[in-house]
Amino acid sequence: MLMQGIRDHATGWIAWVIVIFISIPFALWGINEYLSPTSNVAVAVINGTDVSINEFQRSYQRRRDQLQSLLGASFDINQLDEDRLREEALDQLINDELVLQTALDGGMRIGGQQLAHAIQAQAVFSQGGIFSEVLYQQWLRNQGFSPGGFENDLKRSMLTEQIVAGIASSAIVTQRELEKAVRLQRQRRVVETLKLPVARFSDVVIDDADIRAHYESNQADYVAPEQVKLETIELSRDVIAAAVEVEDEELRAVYERRKADFQTPEQRDASHILLTLDDGADEATVTAARERLEAIKAQIDSGSSFEELAASHSEDPGSARQGGSLGAISRGVMDPAFEDAVFKLALNEVSDPVRSAFGLHLIKVDAIHAPKSPTFEEVRDTMRAKYQDEKAERAFVEQVETMVTLAFEDSESLQSVADALGLTPGVSDWVSPQVASNSGIGRYPAVIAAAFNPDVLRDGFNSEPIELDRSRVIILRIAEHRPSRQQPLDEVRESIRRTLAAREARKLATDSGRTLLERLQSGEDKQDVAAQAELEWSGELELARDSRNVDASVVNTVFRMTRPGSAQTVFEGIAGASGDFVVVGLSRVIDGVLADEDKEQREAATRNLEVEAGRAAYDAVVRALRDNADVVIIRENL
Repeated sequence: MLMQGIRDHATGWIAWVIVIFISIPFALWGINEYLSPTSNVAVAVINGTDVSINEFQRSYQRRRDQLQSLLGASFDINQLDEDRLREEALDQLINDELVLQTALDGGMRIGGQQLAHAIQAQAVFSQGGIFSEVLYQQWLRNQGFSPGGFENDLKRSMLTEQIVAGIASSAIVTQRELEKAVRLQRQRRVVETLKLPVARFSDVVIDDADIRAHYESNQADYVAPEQVKLETIELSRDVIAAAVEVEDEELRAVYERRKADFQTPEQRDASHILLTLDDGADEATVTAARERLEAIKAQIDSGSSFEELAASHSEDPGSARQGGSLGAISRGVMDPAFEDAVFKLALNEVSDPVRSAFGLHLIKVDAIHAPKSPTFEEVRDTMRAKYQDEKAERAFVEQVETMVTLAFEDSESLQSVADALGLTPGVSDWVSPQVASNSGIGRYPAVIAAAFNPDVLRDGFNSEPIELDRSRVIILRIAEHRPSRQQPLDEVRESIRRTLAAREARKLATDSGRTLLERLQSGEDKQDVAAQAELEWSGELELARDSRNVDASVVNTVFRMTRPGSAQTVFEGIAGASGDFVVVGLSRVIDGVLADEDKEQREAATRNLEVEAGRAAYDAVVRALRDNADVVIIRENL
């Protein structure tokens, strides 16, 4: 471990030099960069192409963010199986890389204009509906991207999406398949249920001999794990931000110093007519294309519609459908030759043929948006939030530096950290090495790994800093320790009694329920069977596959049952998760239908089936790629 290595090998002024060098990354890169691996070591090799740990970490974080969004902000994402999340993220990363390699091997590429369109279409880069180069550059800086790095990632993503869309759009649903799917998916089943509650058997008696026998046969189940209570100091960026105050005078001074950053640069709405040319096009081909464009320009000069000519002649299908329109263009985004021409033309002027990396263009400027400098009042609220955020980030990084330094200097106490930062140490509940059994801070795998590290557990040192999330960092030490021990019988007697009683009650309910089921299946009158068991049928229920008014296990059982004949009822039984036994009587099956006049429903059902078929086709392609790929996973680097 980093801190232990310093303790073991550094003393005097050397230790102070090392501490200073530890603090430098905080100041330069911030807490996330310091606490996260930055090495580009490979975690997998796919057909000879390395997948770096940074790519894996981005994939893993996207997976966590997706699940957090799906499950809601109040859900503790740390309850989920960390190992499974990491495997899913790695699996998705491998699949994406294989699909990307397939696209590249097939000669698919993302052109410069296509990429520019995609960037300019992002709402996050838009100000007042117009692409903002300033917002784009700010976003890149905030996310830690270089323009080239982001554009490369976007190209990869767009290529993958093209493959996915191409496979998905190839799915065809026939009328017969639609009718079959509707018949099954919209099918409804009419049932009655008879519930035998497990509570009827709650008076079961478990004698001491059974308890002792169970204990002696299962002693490994009654070992109290090693546990600790943790003393912690936590720094929260959000808490720091809430205390940051920013005066208008301070904001105004920043505004005056950085006024140029708020200016929206000149943008121009442009349209074009493109005749594509390969990089190696010979002079005769180029000349022929140029002559075609000159003839088209002559028509425009004679009064023909640029938009109509673009729609009929342009070889850029994306813009041709829009009359050649490319929307707003900023400097530094498009092909240099194309961009130079756009910013030299007057309003509504049409250029002579312009050669770019994509071919030859006729370009028309449709609108000119002059640079705009917003007033202080217009940007004050945005500035305040951003400046508060920046001040909080600086303070957070500085306080983490202080925390790390003091925790190292006074490695057997957190009090000096608490005094210096004005924080109050907290003490956790008992936690064990089994993350799933813990509550509170013990739900974080990184916390448990640090707590049971020998440096902390055995030697009593403070831990290294632990990042709980992007805005919270803690350092911990052991407050109390309780070693693993065999629990005596007297301590677990009542727990065993409850376990055995519940098990026996479930068995009795299931056995009794199956007896009722056998009587019904042999043809006895269902009302007589219910009355003799002092139970009542539920009355008819009409269930769909997505019904929520009964237990899901009952719905699943109902839709697996054999279709009854005319005037017949078929019976099945299920032991539910609660221990109750439920007998189901299925009397009718009503197949789903789509009336001819339900055009919207029919189209929606067709789209849903096409999506499912497309997803199945895509999954099959990915499986085939995986089966034929050379994939090496380097687990020691994960």
